[in-house]
Amino acid sequence: MKRQRSNHKRDHNRAKTREEDSSLNPCTLLQSQAASSTGKVRTHNEDALFSLSTQVCLQAQHRALGLYMVADGMGGHVDGERASSLAIQAASRVLLQKFFDPLTLEPPFPSGKSVEALLNQAMQAAQMAVLEGVPGGGSTLTLALVLERQVYYAHVGDTRLYLYTHSGGLQALTRDHSVARRLVDLGQLNAAEAQVNPLRNSLFRALGQGEGFSADFGQVTIEAPAKLLLCSDGLWGTLPEETLVKSLQADPLPMDAAWKLVQAANAAGGADNISVVIVDIR
Repeated sequence: MKRQRSNHKRDHNRAKTREEDSSLNPCTLLQSQAASSTGKVRTHNEDALFSLSTQVCLQAQHRALGLYMVADGMGGHVDGERASSLAIQAASRVLLQKFFDPLTLEPPFPSGKSVEALLNQAMQAAQMAVLEGVPGGGSTLTLALVLERQVYYAHVGDTRLYLYTHSGGLQALTRDHSVARRLVDLGQLNAAEAQVNPLRNSLFRALGQGEGFSADFGQVTIEAPAKLLLCSDGLWGTLPEETLVKSLQADPLPMDAAWKLVQAANAAGGADNISVVIVDIR
């Protein structure tokens, strides 16, 4: 009889453990990979990138958090390298100190408005870092902040953020701040013409500008599975979108998918620096 009571107790504990384990299952999984190359023509890499994926469990709540950035420097190889690096360092410092650290201590997610305010602080910090550290230089900067199924992003220049889903295909979330893109918006060029127009590399908005600097901000709620692609123009300006889609639609995503895109861009000429960050959201 004593053994039966013991077995009943063990069965009760197993059931309780299963309930607790079920409540701790993470809702979202983030896996990221990144790759960068100087290319086949340039002698220095003026791109910079940042990729951080993490999970936090507090008070029986799992959260998937991610921060991803790509920057493309301008102003000559020395100034370009320094400008993009300073932009990444300044923006990541703000977000890691003011967002990630407090978030690991306070369970509720911040509101959309407070996240956008932090992104604006990060972009302004990057702007000041470039202005003070590389006078006359400049850089693009595209960043994505992922909180479970919410993607918040900030952008200036012509580095890009794409969203890929099986149902919706490949969608550019950012809009280039190039003269060629502006001419498309005005109806003076079509997308195909803009792709080969020399003005596609002329930017009217970027880090390092004087007065009137502003960045674009956005937010999207995604349904997993989905993938994010951040890249410099050395990738999207070299490879057709069909190649990007073919790489992103693979399921499961190969661990070397980012590097294979870089290799493909180099094989197509590698005329510019190439940087890629891929985020697999499940």
